[in-house]
Amino acid sequence: MSQHDDKSPFDWDKWPFILPDCDPGEPEEDETSNSSYGRFDDFSLRLSAEIGNVTAMAQYGHKLLWGEDGCRKDPQEAVKWLGPAAEGGDIEAQADYGYCLQHGIGCKEDPEKAVKYYRAAAKQGHVAAQMNYAFCLKEGIGCEENTRMAVRWYRAAAKQGNTEAQEIFSHCLLGGIGCKENHRQGMRWLRRAADGGNTDAMAKYAVNLDFGICCTPNPKRAIKYHRMAAKLGHEDAQFNYAQSLLHGRGCKKDPEKAVRWFRKAAKQGDSTAQFYLADCYEKGIGCPQDIKKALYWYGEAAARGNTNAQKALQRLK
Repeated sequence: MSQHDDKSPFDWDKWPFILPDCDPGEPEEDETSNSSYGRFDDFSLRLSAEIGNVTAMAQYGHKLLWGEDGCRKDPQEAVKWLGPAAEGGDIEAQADYGYCLQHGIGCKEDPEKAVKYYRAAAKQGHVAAQMNYAFCLKEGIGCEENTRMAVRWYRAAAKQGNTEAQEIFSHCLLGGIGCKENHRQGMRWLRRAADGGNTDAMAKYAVNLDFGICCTPNPKRAIKYHRMAAKLGHEDAQFNYAQSLLHGRGCKKDPEKAVRWFRKAAKQGDSTAQFYLADCYEKGIGCPQDIKKALYWYGEAAARGNTNAQKALQRLK
């Protein structure tokens, strides 16, 4: 019998990878990540990292940092691999290690060092690093505050299709923050973010179109973005969509539908939506008159500091 038949060279008890509800000798057939093949890949990755493969160190550290692919989350162990990988020039490791240093995850907080790694990865085109570096520049975290430079990095990330960066960059252009004010370009970037699925951008773009903020008013076009963001659960968009339906702004009046959207926003805690919903119940607009429900929603809005709702409660009581 071979010496390896009765003693494995690996110490399973100390291995960081876990296989929920799965014995090491009984791999699950339907889930590759929990199978013997998935574990073999993990072993190979760890061994490659141990012999100094920078990419393997970065990947192994990333798995440990976020607890991905059946790997037990261990930020302190992750940092041990991410640090050398970052020094070795791996951009993914630089972005992850910078994040750990900024927030003190698995290591001592060191914003200045974090900025160093964010900058290195950002210059190589890493979108998340560009966003984080821009944020640090904007807030003066680990470096001197530099809004103009921050905007440049938000622009770099926006050009790569990051919708959050596009929304932030549009805000800078529309308000002349860290750059020359340009409403036309600002609206273009805002629309690009909205069309890319960013709900905040959808809601803002719709409001700008609806009321002619930084652009020509276009309520009919605005209603499309109000509706899109509302259906994705955006609280402000649900209220604005309800308002448009109630007053027929950009669409046909539909009080019943408006009440449904006021209710959705009200359930999310929007005090103005709660007040409008209560008003509809009190007056029977788009729904049967129901003073009991009106009192309830006036009460919810009043508790959140809505002064109109507080006055309505006093009047009805």
